[in-house]
Amino acid sequence: MPIRLLEFTPGSKQLVSTGDDKQLNLWDIQEDKLKLKDTILLSKRANSLKLLDEHTILVGDKFGDIFAYKLNRTEEDKEKDKEVKNKDKEPLLGHVSMVNDFTVTPSHIISADRDAHIRVSRNPLGYVIDNFCLGHSKFVTAIGLLNEDILLSGGGDDFIILWDWKNGKEIKRFDIREAVLSHASVRAIRINDKMLKSDNIPADYGEHIICIDRILVGSGEDPLVAFTSCGATGVFYARRSSFLDADKEFNIQAVDLQHPIIDLAEVSGKYVATLDTSRGANDAVAVLTLNSDGEVSKNSSNDSD
Repeated sequence: MPIRLLEFTPGSKQLVSTGDDKQLNLWDIQEDKLKLKDTILLSKRANSLKLLDEHTILVGDKFGDIFAYKLNRTEEDKEKDKEVKNKDKEPLLGHVSMVNDFTVTPSHIISADRDAHIRVSRNPLGYVIDNFCLGHSKFVTAIGLLNEDILLSGGGDDFIILWDWKNGKEIKRFDIREAVLSHASVRAIRINDKMLKSDNIPADYGEHIICIDRILVGSGEDPLVAFTSCGATGVFYARRSSFLDADKEFNIQAVDLQHPIIDLAEVSGKYVATLDTSRGANDAVAVLTLNSDGEVSKNSSNDSD
């Protein structure tokens, strides 16, 4: 089954992954190889993963809840977990609709849902809500902090929004429609379309849509801000300063991986993209690096380590 979500621990010594099998896997990274250390069975498929701290991973699910799970469990921890059934586990916070993404600060958990809401809750008292960031007209599926005060969000709209999240105020919108749709690959079909019942759906049936499913902010003085869109083959990126500096021209660049991208993560200055092997990708993973010209490029298979 496809790996849907990746999250690296500080120092990139461990990797947390999950997919359609509802297994939350913790991997040790040793000499560029993965060794499975622990598996936790989730009751619902995860929509998002984020580290709360080096000992805890937060998991958002399609029922609108965010749960906390301990990493590097001892045998005693595992025995205690067996006594608590998944259905009885208390969420850290809950939405009325599906939680699509969230991010964590020392003081707050910022979460986005299918109903176009971005909610700012207290950390760890998730039931205390400080404000909402409201401006999207469609679902919100990706958010990322550009710095401690500024949030970037995207979803089904033709634009991404810059926020003063502490005050719930919109700062600016950036049009991304042309950039994203120029790399669209998979076509969407409405759920009530009768064609879904057909065994022979034409390859060109349906429409290309925008669904920003990952926003990733790199490290450094002026890091790259990268994002992906569901069903698109491109990793889109721009410098953080182009979002924050009103005098700078906003220019989106892209590297095309030829196959739909499932998820994107950063590790040791490189970007790791998981690809949809069900749509022709020979490799499940592609590694991207920043070249001397400041552009992102795909490593060849013989130097991706």
